[in-house]
Amino acid sequence: AACGKEYSLEETEKYMRMYTAPIQFTFANGEFPANNDGWPEQALNDKTSYYEVACGSWQDPVLLQTLANLYANAKRTSVEALLYGPTTLPAVKTLPQQSVLFKESGVGFLRNESVNAYIKFGPYNGGHDHFDRLNLILYGLDRVLMPDLGTSGYGIPLNQWYRSSAAHNLLVVDGRRQARCDGYFISFDDEAVEAGVKDAYEGVNIRRKLQLRQNGVTDTVTAQSDQSHRYDLFYHVRGTIAQSNLQLTPVDNFKQSNGYDYLRAIQSGNCEDEMVVVWNLRGTKGTLTMRCTSPIPFTVFTGTCPDQPANRELGFLMMRADGENVEFNTEILILNHAESLFGR
Repeated sequence: AACGKEYSLEETEKYMRMYTAPIQFTFANGEFPANNDGWPEQALNDKTSYYEVACGSWQDPVLLQTLANLYANAKRTSVEALLYGPTTLPAVKTLPQQSVLFKESGVGFLRNESVNAYIKFGPYNGGHDHFDRLNLILYGLDRVLMPDLGTSGYGIPLNQWYRSSAAHNLLVVDGRRQARCDGYFISFDDEAVEAGVKDAYEGVNIRRKLQLRQNGVTDTVTAQSDQSHRYDLFYHVRGTIAQSNLQLTPVDNFKQSNGYDYLRAIQSGNCEDEMVVVWNLRGTKGTLTMRCTSPIPFTVFTGTCPDQPANRELGFLMMRADGENVEFNTEILILNHAESLFGR
């Protein structure tokens, strides 16, 4: 439309960033995070037509390499390739995994060759946004292991589960959903990102810091308040618990809303020192090990909840502590074989 009106967009930096930004906003397998009302399993390799147009406009090496990689396992037979794309493409070569901060959008990605970690802290963006400031998504072993579930069809009751705070990997206060609010940025570098939110719950300042490790992350979540609260830190894993150093026993399902009513097969145990849980991951022989410590004793809840699509089950782990202030220090390690880290 712009070309038809003789307006040139080819030299406009913002126009080119419409193509380069999505490349930086995916996990290593090209999958986009299903944040807010996004659909799960949307991937960059579904967008080859856009990158044919982009490479016809700019001979940018990142765009050209991206387009070549998108065709690694596909034939280049589209109309866009014929009309707009370059004649030849470079050989397929993996682009380097680099950490990146989208500061205005309020999203940070930490990346190395084994692990990608995502955190969301940005401004509230209206009705399609979710109540999930400081949400974590974790990627490893060529798949999303701790997901954001995105959305379902709007006309079904289950959509309330996907939008709830308890369906995300974050800290919930007093069992309530977060307010419509903005988070705030603290710091970022290639190996760590830290952000916070002060307005999700009145009088509670929550901070989260992710530190990248060779095969995982260290996740530190703190909350401070002048009044006592119940703090629930949720993690959702595509897998089942294989081992734990805690004695877990069945308990009744939760009665409250905000997603708690979708938690099933609940077991619970008390932790005075260190919690260790090993997960067998779905679809791979890999394992995910979580070690968590806290200055105060806490209660652990495990069980299942709806994945996306809802005919799959997702495992959850929730750590609960009561008081004015709380601190959870969790080491999350991803291994590509069934090896327990007990006794390390």
